[in-house]
Amino acid sequence: MHAVLAHKTIEETVDAFFQQFPFGGDVDQFASGLKRDAPSKDALKYALWPWADRYLTGALFFKSDALAQELGLDPTALKDLFASLSLRHGELADKSPEQLFLDNPVWQKPIVALANDELFCALPQTLLSFVHSIVDKLVEPHPRLAKKLSDTRAVFLEREVERMLRSAFPQAQVATQYKWRTESQMFEADLMLRFDTTILLVEAKSGKVSWSALRGAPSSLIGDVRKLIVEPSEQSGRLAAQLQQEIERRKQGQPPQMDFPLPLENVTAVMRLSVSLHDFATVQSVPLLLADAGVLNNQFPLAPCISLADLE
Repeated sequence: MHAVLAHKTIEETVDAFFQQFPFGGDVDQFASGLKRDAPSKDALKYALWPWADRYLTGALFFKSDALAQELGLDPTALKDLFASLSLRHGELADKSPEQLFLDNPVWQKPIVALANDELFCALPQTLLSFVHSIVDKLVEPHPRLAKKLSDTRAVFLEREVERMLRSAFPQAQVATQYKWRTESQMFEADLMLRFDTTILLVEAKSGKVSWSALRGAPSSLIGDVRKLIVEPSEQSGRLAAQLQQEIERRKQGQPPQMDFPLPLENVTAVMRLSVSLHDFATVQSVPLLLADAGVLNNQFPLAPCISLADLE
């Protein structure tokens, strides 16, 4: 339509439209009427758009073999992929409509498999809206691949957090992967940054909220919040407490007891931050409610938790 509407006159626009959209039947009389009666290019545009929309449905039908040839992909692999992402007519006949609001199979399989290897996808954007859960479902039967994906997510998150903070604070001192011990336990801090007289402790968490938690299942929700929000907060809280003690000892002239990789002289504040790879949506507003209910069992105040996208 953009190419059609680029023409300057009403006559040229109408002719270009019917060349671009070859409707069946005799359209000459309709085209002549548009040329004669359209008061302006803007009015013509609004008259043509509904007709052009009729072609949208056709664009939602496709065949994997043709798509593989167009994109230069392995036809067999692409066919197997679409088979994993598609449903057939009647496959959800036994599904209760009341369950679809919180657990809709179409979210993970948004394609309809038709006869003659034809496929139909009414909402292509669903593939992006639920891409994380779709990918997790695809790799689920392959444990080694699933582990590699999990490891890659963790490495990616830590590297991106470091890159963003170095870019935001170019004069800051940065250290990563600091191992430290308290009592009989060994811990590892993901990233530490000193800017002016402030130390920032950052924990990166690449895990994700489970489907059951997103649907509001209490046990899953509490478990995921503890794992993804409370645990990294507790880890940075422990280190922050140790650093505060270390700073006080050094102020009093006592010998250092920690081999912290950043200088602690003249530090006036130790701040904490947790960064997640995924957006937890409204789940991130739940911890304070759960804390008030006394079910989180956190020892330290919860550190702010934001997604990588928010950090950027």
